Amino acid sequence: MLAGNGEHKTWWRNFRTPHRVDVLIDGRWHAATGRAVLNGDPRRTVALSRYRVHRTRIPPDTADPLLVIELD
Repeated sequence: MLAGNGEHKTWWRNFRTPHRVDVLIDGRWHAATGRAVLNGDPRRTVALSRYRVHRTRIPPDTADPLLVIELD
């Protein structure tokens, strides 16, 4: 998920280091790990292109923080 206007938000900063999270998917809880993927991170390009599959209005030059959640 993208933290739009990230410079004005603080919640995503908790994920600058990976943290365990629980995610509710189709009525079931799943253990996962969340982490912020910022500009300069080589994983950002792939993560942002995957995000854009469903969020097509994201500007191509966005510098907003991206939170990646990976299921365990």
